[in-house]
Amino acid sequence: MLLKALKIVAKSLSPIIHCVFIAMLTMLLFLSLAIFSSFNSLYNFYNELVLGGREGIVISSYAISPLTSIISESSVRSFLRNNTDISIEFTVFSIVYVKDRAVVVRGVDEALLYSVDSQSLELGDSCIFVGKRLAKKLQVGKGDILYLYSPFIKKSFLAIVCNVIDFQSQLDDEIVTGYELARVFRGIGQGYYSVAVVHTKDLDVLRYILEQLGLKPSDAPLVRRALLILMSYGGNLSYGIDRDFAEIYIARLGIHREFVVVMVYTIAILVVLGMPLIGEAIPRVFKNSFLILKQIGVSHRLIIAMLIALLLIYMALATALAMLCLHSFSNLVKLEVLSHELYLNLYPLDIFVTFSLCTFLTCIGALMGFKDIEKL
Repeated sequence: MLLKALKIVAKSLSPIIHCVFIAMLTMLLFLSLAIFSSFNSLYNFYNELVLGGREGIVISSYAISPLTSIISESSVRSFLRNNTDISIEFTVFSIVYVKDRAVVVRGVDEALLYSVDSQSLELGDSCIFVGKRLAKKLQVGKGDILYLYSPFIKKSFLAIVCNVIDFQSQLDDEIVTGYELARVFRGIGQGYYSVAVVHTKDLDVLRYILEQLGLKPSDAPLVRRALLILMSYGGNLSYGIDRDFAEIYIARLGIHREFVVVMVYTIAILVVLGMPLIGEAIPRVFKNSFLILKQIGVSHRLIIAMLIALLLIYMALATALAMLCLHSFSNLVKLEVLSHELYLNLYPLDIFVTFSLCTFLTCIGALMGFKDIEKL
């Protein structure tokens, strides 16, 4: 009976009316999903840049980003009291301009480079690896000579492309080289790096670090992705820790949590106002169909069930269309930060929460509209 009533109501209006409702719902859902995915992408940029999607405590100096940080290996090891059980991954970051494009240079341990391509390193000290996506953008290949300009030391360099590597990670948008050459681009000396990462799979290691900071060992699971800031004044080492290093770096770019909250609440207000209004309009449009159903003996509960079923169909179609539009938008409009492509990331939880909230608000509006037409 429910399916039969649903068919009667659906056929009572032209497809254009159905499309208009779905289009309006799609627009609001697209707006909601876009704001979620944009902030996810921005936060993921720093997580991927420094941690590669893994967990760890990032050790940095007080800087606007990991690209401008400078730390000394001696300070890091002194803080960790030269504990040999702790695995520390040092990285040197720099920025160079190549063919009018700002590019990240990542300096890594040469042992890692040998594991990638040992033969190419025989080309000399000016040997660099170029990620696959970046090589495509720069239109370069193995053996090409690149003219690099470092804004940190205001000097230009010539480097040879050892190889183009498909890292299958964010490194595909970067230039990768050894520590020494990266330090030259950055303008820092031997024993200095941009960041160090202590990977935190071992909770005992993490608890040891927390004890060094004067924190409770029970806090260990809460700081698996934290930022530890080391500062040296007159030979004295001081430190501070923040539990979300990506949030700290984004705040230093001027995008504070308050700004994010205002943006989210603005979108939320639009959705809260828009969804019930659309929901309230649906029963009014189908008023004649509902009256006919009542005249032929269809119960009040069945009509409400049919209305909610219709809304669920609308919302399911609108959500699918919103996700499709978001995917198409991300393919058409390439967002880049330092030659890194930012992809609009949506988590299943974001989609579920958005769908559930919007469906609930639309149903509330529809029930209010249905009560109004019953009074007529």
